[in-house]
Amino acid sequence: MLRTSFLCALLTAGIALGDNPSWPQFRGTNGAGVAESSKLPLEWGPDHNIAWSVDVPGSGWSSPIVWQDRIYLTTAVPDKPEEAPKTGLYFGGERKDAPEIKYDWRVLCLSAVDGKTLWSKSVKVGLPTKGKHIKNTYASETPATDGKRVYAYFAQAGVFAFTMDGEPLWKKEIGDYKTKLEWGSGSSPITDGSQVYVQCDNDEKSFMIALDAESGRENWRSDRDEQTNWSTPFLWEAGGRSELVTAGKNKARSYDPATGKLLWELGGMSSIVVTTPIANDKYCFVSSGYVMDSKNRPIFAVKPGSSGDLTLKEKDESSGSVAWLQRLGGAYMPTPIVYDGVIYVLYDRGLFGCFDANTGKVIYSKKRLPNGGNYTASPWAYRGHIFCLAEDGQTHVVKAGPDFKVVGVNPPLDEKLFMATPAIAGDSLLIRGSSKLYSIRDQAAKK
Repeated sequence: MLRTSFLCALLTAGIALGDNPSWPQFRGTNGAGVAESSKLPLEWGPDHNIAWSVDVPGSGWSSPIVWQDRIYLTTAVPDKPEEAPKTGLYFGGERKDAPEIKYDWRVLCLSAVDGKTLWSKSVKVGLPTKGKHIKNTYASETPATDGKRVYAYFAQAGVFAFTMDGEPLWKKEIGDYKTKLEWGSGSSPITDGSQVYVQCDNDEKSFMIALDAESGRENWRSDRDEQTNWSTPFLWEAGGRSELVTAGKNKARSYDPATGKLLWELGGMSSIVVTTPIANDKYCFVSSGYVMDSKNRPIFAVKPGSSGDLTLKEKDESSGSVAWLQRLGGAYMPTPIVYDGVIYVLYDRGLFGCFDANTGKVIYSKKRLPNGGNYTASPWAYRGHIFCLAEDGQTHVVKAGPDFKVVGVNPPLDEKLFMATPAIAGDSLLIRGSSKLYSIRDQAAKK
Protein backbone atom coordinates (compact mmCIF):
# COMPACT_ATOMS: atom_id res chain seq x y z
CA MET A 1 0.00 0.00 0.00
CA LEU A 2 1.07 3.59 -0.56
CA ARG A 3 1.46 4.42 3.09
CA THR A 4 3.45 1.24 3.79
CA SER A 5 5.87 2.13 1.00
CA PHE A 6 6.19 5.67 2.29
CA LEU A 7 7.00 4.51 5.83
CA CYS A 8 9.59 2.09 4.50
CA ALA A 9 11.18 4.97 2.60
CA LEU A 10 11.31 7.02 5.81
CA LEU A 11 13.00 4.20 7.70
CA THR A 12 15.50 3.71 4.90
CA ALA A 13 16.22 7.45 4.92
CA GLY A 14 16.81 7.31 8.66
CA ILE A 15 19.36 4.51 8.30
CA ALA A 16 21.15 6.31 5.47
CA LEU A 17 21.21 9.65 7.22
CA GLY A 18 22.83 8.52 10.44
CA ASP A 19 22.58 11.56 12.70
CA ASN A 20 19.70 13.11 10.75
CA PRO A 21 16.77 10.72 10.30
CA SER A 22 13.57 12.39 9.21
CA TRP A 23 10.79 14.01 11.24
CA PRO A 24 8.43 14.64 8.33
CA GLN A 25 5.21 15.97 9.89
CA PHE A 26 3.58 17.06 13.13
CA ARG A 27 5.02 14.74 15.83
CA GLY A 28 7.33 12.96 13.39
CA THR A 29 7.02 9.69 11.51
CA ASN A 30 3.50 8.29 11.85
CA GLY A 31 2.69 11.17 14.20
CA ALA A 32 4.11 9.10 17.05
CA GLY A 33 6.27 11.71 18.79
CA VAL A 34 8.93 9.07 19.52
CA ALA A 35 12.63 8.94 18.59
CA GLU A 36 15.22 6.24 19.17
CA SER A 37 18.67 7.86 19.26
CA SER A 38 20.60 7.09 22.45
CA LYS A 39 22.47 10.39 22.06
CA LEU A 40 19.46 12.68 22.43
CA PRO A 41 19.74 15.06 25.40
CA LEU A 42 18.09 14.52 28.77
CA GLU A 43 19.28 17.82 30.21
CA TRP A 44 19.51 21.37 28.86
CA GLY A 45 19.22 25.00 29.82
CA PRO A 46 20.03 28.51 28.56
CA ASP A 47 23.76 27.82 28.93
CA HIS A 48 23.79 24.04 28.69
CA ASN A 49 23.63 21.74 25.64
CA ILE A 50 22.49 24.49 23.26
CA ALA A 51 24.12 23.69 19.91
CA TRP A 52 22.67 26.83 18.31
CA SER A 53 19.71 29.17 18.41
CA VAL A 54 18.44 31.46 15.68
CA ASP A 55 15.84 34.19 15.44
CA VAL A 56 12.72 33.24 13.49
CA PRO A 57 10.92 36.20 11.91
CA GLY A 58 7.24 36.75 12.62
CA SER A 59 5.06 34.46 14.68
CA GLY A 60 3.97 30.86 14.33
CA TRP A 61 3.16 27.87 16.51
CA SER A 62 3.76 25.36 13.74
CA SER A 63 6.33 22.73 14.65
CA PRO A 64 9.56 22.33 12.71
CA ILE A 65 9.86 19.30 10.44
CA VAL A 66 13.10 17.67 9.32
CA TRP A 67 14.37 15.89 6.23
CA GLN A 68 18.02 14.88 6.15
CA ASP A 69 20.06 17.93 7.17
CA ARG A 70 17.29 20.47 6.59
CA ILE A 71 14.62 21.95 8.83
CA TYR A 72 11.39 23.36 7.41
CA LEU A 73 8.94 25.59 9.26
CA THR A 74 6.35 28.27 8.62
CA THR A 75 5.70 31.76 9.94
CA ALA A 76 3.50 34.82 9.45
CA VAL A 77 5.51 38.04 9.54
CA PRO A 78 3.51 41.15 10.60
CA ASP A 79 4.29 44.67 9.40
CA LYS A 80 3.69 46.09 12.90
CA PRO A 81 3.81 44.71 16.47
CA GLU A 82 1.17 42.18 17.51
CA GLU A 83 -0.65 42.07 20.81
CA ALA A 84 1.35 39.96 23.28
CA PRO A 85 -0.43 36.93 24.80
CA LYS A 86 -0.11 35.58 28.31
CA THR A 87 0.24 31.96 29.37
CA GLY A 88 -2.51 29.70 30.67
CA LEU A 89 -6.16 28.97 29.95
CA TYR A 90 -8.42 31.99 30.20
CA PHE A 91 -11.55 33.57 28.78
CA GLY A 92 -11.50 36.77 26.75
CA GLY A 93 -8.57 35.91 24.51
CA GLU A 94 -10.54 35.80 21.25
CA ARG A 95 -10.10 38.67 18.82
CA LYS A 96 -13.13 38.39 16.54
CA ASP A 97 -12.17 41.18 14.14
CA ALA A 98 -9.28 40.64 11.78
CA PRO A 99 -6.39 42.93 12.77
CA GLU A 100 -5.30 45.86 10.61
CA ILE A 101 -1.90 44.24 10.26
CA LYS A 102 -0.42 43.12 6.98
CA TYR A 103 1.20 39.68 7.13
CA ASP A 104 3.77 37.97 4.95
CA TRP A 105 3.10 34.20 5.12
CA ARG A 106 6.38 32.36 4.57
CA VAL A 107 7.94 28.90 4.38
CA LEU A 108 11.50 28.69 5.71
CA CYS A 109 14.29 26.16 5.25
CA LEU A 110 17.16 26.10 7.74
CA SER A 111 20.32 24.06 8.03
CA ALA A 112 20.06 21.48 10.81
CA VAL A 113 23.80 21.82 11.30
CA ASP A 114 23.96 25.49 12.28
CA GLY A 115 20.49 27.02 11.84
CA LYS A 116 21.51 29.09 8.83
CA THR A 117 18.61 30.08 6.57
CA LEU A 118 18.95 28.22 3.27
CA TRP A 119 15.83 29.67 1.69
CA SER A 120 12.72 31.65 2.60
CA LYS A 121 9.68 31.83 0.34
CA SER A 122 6.64 34.09 0.62
CA VAL A 123 3.29 32.57 -0.35
CA LYS A 124 1.02 35.54 0.36
CA VAL A 125 1.20 39.15 1.59
CA GLY A 126 -1.92 40.91 2.82
CA LEU A 127 -4.45 41.49 5.55
CA PRO A 128 -6.02 38.46 7.24
CA THR A 129 -9.76 38.09 6.70
CA LYS A 130 -10.52 36.42 10.04
CA GLY A 131 -9.62 37.05 13.66
CA LYS A 132 -7.90 34.62 16.01
CA HIS A 133 -7.29 33.92 19.67
CA ILE A 134 -4.54 36.05 21.15
CA LYS A 135 -2.56 32.86 21.89
CA ASN A 136 -2.95 31.52 18.36
CA THR A 137 -1.02 32.65 15.28
CA TYR A 138 -1.70 32.80 11.56
CA ALA A 139 0.93 30.08 11.05
CA SER A 140 -0.01 27.34 13.51
CA GLU A 141 -0.32 24.51 10.96
CA THR A 142 2.82 22.33 10.82
CA PRO A 143 4.07 21.59 7.30
CA ALA A 144 4.72 18.06 5.98
CA THR A 145 7.19 16.46 3.57
CA ASP A 146 7.66 13.21 1.69
CA GLY A 147 11.29 13.90 0.82
CA LYS A 148 10.34 15.03 -2.69
CA ARG A 149 8.24 18.08 -1.82
CA VAL A 150 7.40 20.27 1.16
CA TYR A 151 3.70 20.98 1.75
CA ALA A 152 2.54 23.96 3.78
CA TYR A 153 -1.01 24.88 4.72
CA PHE A 154 -2.14 28.27 5.99
CA ALA A 155 -5.88 28.63 6.64
CA GLN A 156 -5.64 32.27 5.50
CA ALA A 157 -3.74 31.48 2.30
CA GLY A 158 -4.17 27.89 1.07
CA VAL A 159 -2.01 24.81 0.47
CA PHE A 160 1.41 25.22 -1.17
CA ALA A 161 4.00 22.77 -2.46
CA PHE A 162 7.72 23.43 -2.93
CA THR A 163 10.69 21.39 -4.02
CA MET A 164 13.10 20.60 -1.22
CA ASP A 165 15.23 23.46 -2.57
CA GLY A 166 12.40 25.99 -2.40
CA GLU A 167 11.10 26.11 -5.96
CA PRO A 168 7.31 26.64 -5.98
CA LEU A 169 5.39 23.77 -7.58
CA TRP A 170 1.68 24.37 -7.00
CA LYS A 171 -0.85 26.10 -4.79
CA LYS A 172 -4.44 25.28 -3.94
CA GLU A 173 -6.93 27.68 -2.40
CA ILE A 174 -9.46 25.75 -0.32
CA GLY A 175 -11.15 28.73 1.34
CA ASP A 176 -10.82 30.50 4.67
CA TYR A 177 -13.71 30.06 7.04
CA LYS A 178 -15.09 31.32 10.31
CA THR A 179 -13.86 29.34 13.31
CA LYS A 180 -15.41 28.82 16.73
CA LEU A 181 -15.29 32.16 18.59
CA GLU A 182 -12.75 33.20 15.93
CA TRP A 183 -10.04 31.28 17.76
CA GLY A 184 -8.33 30.57 14.44
CA SER A 185 -7.02 27.36 12.91
CA GLY A 186 -4.47 24.71 13.87
CA SER A 187 -4.98 21.41 12.01
CA SER A 188 -1.85 20.38 10.08
CA PRO A 189 -1.60 18.67 6.68
CA ILE A 190 -0.19 15.15 6.36
CA THR A 191 0.98 13.15 3.35
CA ASP A 192 1.52 9.54 2.31
CA GLY A 193 3.74 10.54 -0.62
CA SER A 194 0.88 10.23 -3.08
CA GLN A 195 -1.69 12.61 -1.61
CA VAL A 196 -1.80 15.54 0.82
CA TYR A 197 -4.66 15.41 3.33
CA VAL A 198 -6.17 18.47 5.01
CA GLN A 199 -8.87 18.39 7.67
CA CYS A 200 -10.70 21.70 7.29
CA ASP A 201 -13.21 21.84 10.14
CA ASN A 202 -14.83 25.20 10.78
CA ASP A 203 -18.15 26.86 11.61
CA GLU A 204 -19.21 27.32 7.97
CA LYS A 205 -18.38 24.37 5.73
CA SER A 206 -16.32 21.50 7.14
CA PHE A 207 -14.70 18.95 4.85
CA MET A 208 -11.79 16.53 4.43
CA ILE A 209 -9.79 16.96 1.24
CA ALA A 210 -7.15 14.90 -0.57
CA LEU A 211 -4.84 16.69 -3.03
CA ASP A 212 -2.55 15.00 -5.53
CA ALA A 213 0.95 15.44 -4.11
CA GLU A 214 2.57 16.07 -7.49
CA SER A 215 0.05 18.44 -9.06
CA GLY A 216 -2.20 19.77 -6.29
CA ARG A 217 -5.26 18.45 -8.12
CA GLU A 218 -8.23 17.73 -5.87
CA ASN A 219 -8.67 13.96 -5.87
CA TRP A 220 -11.60 13.82 -3.48
CA ARG A 221 -13.49 15.85 -0.92
CA SER A 222 -15.74 14.55 1.83
CA ASP A 223 -18.16 16.92 3.54
CA ARG A 224 -18.20 16.62 7.32
CA ASP A 225 -21.02 17.23 9.76
CA GLU A 226 -18.69 19.16 12.04
CA GLN A 227 -17.93 22.57 13.42
CA THR A 228 -14.47 23.86 14.26
CA ASN A 229 -11.89 21.28 15.34
CA TRP A 230 -8.13 21.69 15.67
CA SER A 231 -7.10 18.05 15.39
CA THR A 232 -4.62 16.84 12.75
CA PRO A 233 -5.68 13.73 10.75
CA PHE A 234 -3.85 10.44 11.15
CA LEU A 235 -2.94 7.71 8.65
CA TRP A 236 -3.39 4.26 10.16
CA GLU A 237 -2.19 1.04 8.55
CA ALA A 238 -3.91 -1.88 10.28
CA GLY A 239 -6.09 -4.90 9.58
CA GLY A 240 -4.84 -5.11 6.00
CA ARG A 241 -6.01 -1.67 4.99
CA SER A 242 -5.09 2.02 5.16
CA GLU A 243 -7.32 4.41 7.07
CA LEU A 244 -7.43 8.16 7.40
CA VAL A 245 -8.63 8.73 10.95
CA THR A 246 -9.98 12.09 12.10
CA ALA A 247 -11.17 13.38 15.46
CA GLY A 248 -14.12 15.74 15.68
CA LYS A 249 -16.60 17.23 18.12
CA ASN A 250 -19.57 15.38 16.65
CA LYS A 251 -17.77 12.15 15.79
CA ALA A 252 -14.42 10.55 15.20
CA ARG A 253 -14.37 9.22 11.65
CA SER A 254 -12.25 7.02 9.43
CA TYR A 255 -12.01 7.34 5.65
CA ASP A 256 -10.53 5.29 2.85
CA PRO A 257 -7.52 7.46 1.84
CA ALA A 258 -7.85 6.44 -1.81
CA THR A 259 -11.49 7.43 -2.26
CA GLY A 260 -12.69 9.40 0.76
CA LYS A 261 -15.33 6.75 1.50
CA LEU A 262 -16.43 6.73 5.14
CA LEU A 263 -15.31 3.51 6.84
CA TRP A 264 -16.56 4.09 10.40
CA GLU A 265 -17.70 6.79 12.78
CA LEU A 266 -17.74 7.04 16.55
CA GLY A 267 -19.76 9.43 18.69
CA GLY A 268 -19.16 10.48 22.27
CA MET A 269 -16.34 13.01 21.85
CA SER A 270 -15.73 16.09 23.96
CA SER A 271 -17.31 19.44 22.99
CA ILE A 272 -13.96 20.88 21.80
CA VAL A 273 -11.44 18.64 20.04
CA VAL A 274 -7.76 19.48 19.62
CA THR A 275 -5.78 16.25 20.12
CA THR A 276 -4.72 14.02 17.23
CA PRO A 277 -5.39 10.26 16.88
CA ILE A 278 -2.45 7.94 17.62
CA ALA A 279 -1.90 4.18 17.34
CA ASN A 280 0.18 1.21 18.41
CA ASP A 281 0.36 -2.20 16.75
CA LYS A 282 -3.12 -3.16 18.03
CA TYR A 283 -5.43 -0.16 18.23
CA CYS A 284 -6.05 3.39 17.12
CA PHE A 285 -6.60 5.74 20.06
CA VAL A 286 -8.94 8.69 19.60
CA SER A 287 -9.24 11.16 22.45
CA SER A 288 -10.55 14.57 23.47
CA GLY A 289 -10.74 16.39 26.77
CA TYR A 290 -12.09 19.92 26.87
CA VAL A 291 -11.49 21.14 30.42
CA MET A 292 -15.08 22.34 30.90
CA ASP A 293 -16.52 18.90 30.07
CA SER A 294 -16.51 17.41 33.56
CA LYS A 295 -18.05 14.06 32.59
CA ASN A 296 -16.80 13.42 29.08
CA ARG A 297 -13.07 13.47 28.27
CA PRO A 298 -12.74 10.13 26.50
CA ILE A 299 -9.97 7.95 25.17
CA PHE A 300 -11.31 5.26 22.80
CA ALA A 301 -9.27 2.27 21.61
CA VAL A 302 -10.63 1.30 18.18
CA LYS A 303 -9.95 -2.12 16.70
CA PRO A 304 -8.65 -2.45 13.12
CA GLY A 305 -11.07 -3.50 10.40
CA SER A 306 -14.03 -1.78 12.02
CA SER A 307 -16.94 -0.47 9.96
CA GLY A 308 -20.19 1.41 10.39
CA ASP A 309 -21.35 3.29 13.48
CA LEU A 310 -19.14 2.35 16.44
CA THR A 311 -20.85 4.63 18.97
CA LEU A 312 -21.11 2.92 22.34
CA LYS A 313 -24.30 2.70 24.31
CA GLU A 314 -24.49 5.05 27.28
CA LYS A 315 -23.13 2.69 29.93
CA ASP A 316 -20.89 0.52 27.74
CA GLU A 317 -17.10 0.81 27.83
CA SER A 318 -16.32 -1.67 25.05
CA SER A 319 -17.87 -3.41 22.05
CA GLY A 320 -16.94 -5.60 19.12
CA SER A 321 -15.14 -2.63 17.54
CA VAL A 322 -14.06 -0.59 20.58
CA ALA A 323 -11.58 -2.45 22.78
CA TRP A 324 -11.92 -0.05 25.71
CA LEU A 325 -12.98 3.41 26.79
CA GLN A 326 -11.60 5.68 29.49
CA ARG A 327 -14.32 8.29 29.99
CA LEU A 328 -12.15 10.85 31.79
CA GLY A 329 -8.72 10.01 30.36
CA GLY A 330 -8.37 12.58 27.58
CA ALA A 331 -6.42 15.85 27.58
CA TYR A 332 -7.54 19.18 26.12
CA MET A 333 -4.54 20.48 24.16
CA PRO A 334 -1.57 18.04 24.27
CA THR A 335 -1.89 14.87 22.20
CA PRO A 336 -1.14 11.71 24.24
CA ILE A 337 1.81 9.49 23.41
CA VAL A 338 2.09 5.69 23.17
CA TYR A 339 5.45 4.41 24.36
CA ASP A 340 6.42 0.81 25.19
CA GLY A 341 2.84 -0.34 25.59
CA VAL A 342 1.69 2.59 27.71
CA ILE A 343 -0.40 5.66 26.84
CA TYR A 344 0.96 8.72 28.64
CA VAL A 345 -1.34 11.73 28.95
CA LEU A 346 -0.20 15.26 29.74
CA TYR A 347 -3.07 17.36 31.03
CA ASP A 348 -3.20 21.08 30.46
CA ARG A 349 -2.65 22.26 34.02
CA GLY A 350 0.35 20.23 35.03
CA LEU A 351 -1.15 16.80 35.68
CA PHE A 352 0.24 13.58 34.21
CA GLY A 353 -1.21 10.07 33.99
CA CYS A 354 -0.89 6.81 32.08
CA PHE A 355 -2.92 3.79 30.97
CA ASP A 356 -2.16 0.31 29.71
CA ALA A 357 -2.55 0.66 25.94
CA ASN A 358 -3.89 -2.87 25.50
CA THR A 359 -6.50 -2.88 28.27
CA GLY A 360 -7.13 0.76 29.18
CA LYS A 361 -6.38 -0.03 32.82
CA VAL A 362 -5.17 2.93 34.88
CA ILE A 363 -1.47 2.55 35.73
CA TYR A 364 -1.40 5.80 37.66
CA SER A 365 -3.84 8.67 37.56
CA LYS A 366 -3.23 12.41 37.30
CA LYS A 367 -0.06 12.98 39.26
CA ARG A 368 1.00 16.59 39.59
CA LEU A 369 4.24 17.67 37.95
CA PRO A 370 6.26 19.59 40.58
CA ASN A 371 5.85 23.32 39.97
CA GLY A 372 4.09 22.41 36.74
CA GLY A 373 2.49 25.22 34.77
CA ASN A 374 0.28 25.34 31.68
CA TYR A 375 0.75 23.02 28.72
CA THR A 376 -0.12 23.32 25.03
CA ALA A 377 2.75 21.46 23.31
CA SER A 378 2.38 17.69 23.06
CA PRO A 379 4.80 15.42 24.94
CA TRP A 380 7.53 13.44 23.19
CA ALA A 381 9.61 10.41 24.16
CA TYR A 382 13.08 8.90 23.82
CA ARG A 383 15.67 7.07 25.92
CA GLY A 384 13.02 5.72 28.29
CA HIS A 385 11.65 9.14 29.24
CA ILE A 386 8.63 11.33 28.48
CA PHE A 387 9.22 15.07 28.08
CA CYS A 388 6.64 17.74 28.93
CA LEU A 389 7.27 21.32 27.76
CA ALA A 390 5.32 23.99 29.65
CA GLU A 391 4.27 27.28 28.11
CA ASP A 392 6.82 29.09 30.29
CA GLY A 393 9.62 26.95 28.82
CA GLN A 394 10.45 24.55 31.64
CA THR A 395 10.51 20.88 30.65
CA HIS A 396 9.67 18.06 33.06
CA VAL A 397 11.41 14.75 32.37
CA VAL A 398 9.31 11.77 33.50
CA LYS A 399 10.74 8.26 33.70
CA ALA A 400 8.73 5.83 31.57
CA GLY A 401 7.25 2.91 33.49
CA PRO A 402 4.59 1.97 36.05
CA ASP A 403 5.77 4.39 38.75
CA PHE A 404 5.43 8.15 38.51
CA LYS A 405 8.94 9.55 38.79
CA VAL A 406 10.08 12.99 37.65
CA VAL A 407 13.83 12.65 37.17
CA GLY A 408 14.56 16.21 36.10
CA VAL A 409 13.22 19.66 35.30
CA ASN A 410 15.04 21.55 32.58
CA PRO A 411 14.85 25.33 33.09
CA PRO A 412 13.24 27.75 30.61
CA LEU A 413 15.21 28.99 27.65
CA ASP A 414 15.58 32.67 26.80
CA GLU A 415 11.93 33.34 25.93
CA LYS A 416 8.63 33.76 27.72
CA LEU A 417 6.23 31.58 25.72
CA PHE A 418 6.50 28.07 24.23
CA MET A 419 3.47 26.48 22.58
CA ALA A 420 4.87 24.63 19.54
CA THR A 421 5.41 20.88 19.86
CA PRO A 422 9.16 20.14 19.58
CA ALA A 423 10.74 18.09 16.80
CA ILE A 424 13.82 15.90 16.53
CA ALA A 425 16.67 16.08 14.01
CA GLY A 426 18.78 12.98 14.48
CA ASP A 427 20.61 13.49 17.77
CA SER A 428 19.25 17.01 18.27
CA LEU A 429 16.06 18.26 19.87
CA LEU A 430 14.41 21.28 18.20
CA ILE A 431 12.35 23.60 20.39
CA ARG A 432 10.53 26.59 18.93
CA GLY A 433 9.74 29.54 21.16
CA SER A 434 7.88 32.73 20.39
CA SER A 435 10.77 34.21 18.40
CA LYS A 436 13.61 31.65 18.26
CA LEU A 437 14.39 28.10 17.23
CA TYR A 438 16.78 26.16 19.48
CA SER A 439 18.83 23.08 18.57
CA ILE A 440 19.63 21.16 21.74
CA ARG A 441 22.32 18.50 21.65
CA ASP A 442 24.10 16.47 24.31
CA GLN A 443 27.59 17.93 24.01
CA ALA A 444 29.12 15.05 25.96
CA ALA A 445 27.49 12.39 23.75
CA LYS A 446 29.29 13.50 20.60
CA LYS A 447 32.75 13.15 22.13
